[in-house]
Parts: sequence; C-alpha cells; structure tokens
Amino acid sequence: MDHPHVARVIDAGATEAGRPYFVMEYVAGEPITAFADRQKLTLRQRLELFMQACDAVQHAHQKRSFTAI
Repeated sequence: MDHPHVARVIDAGATEAGRPYFVMEYVAGEPITAFADRQKLTLRQRLELFMQACDAVQHAHQKRSFTAI
C-alpha cells in the first residue's frame, strides 16, 4: 500500500494457526473529531477531512492481500 493517509505496512503474514496479521508503523495522533474541534474546522472542512479518511479506507481495502476469516 502506498497512500499518504494510510500507515505503512512493515510486515504481514499468518500465525501458525493460520490467522492473518499486519505489522504497521506506529503513527501518533488524536481522534479525528478532536483534531477537527482543535482546528476549529468548518462543516465543509470536516466533510473534506472525512472524505480523505474514506478514500484511505477504500485504498486499503482494495490493496489488501489476504482473506479475512
């Protein structure tokens, strides 16, 4: 995955029991609502931020290389 709003995947695999896992970079942050409040974002800005989050989730789901159990 290569997306500016998705943490970098360092490793992935499956446990001996066959359960998939990801090892991802740690990204310090705060809840999106706290960020929006602290920045005093307008409704339009909050929706734009939400759309960026949705785009990142869609990208991650399209790029996943395992089947969830």
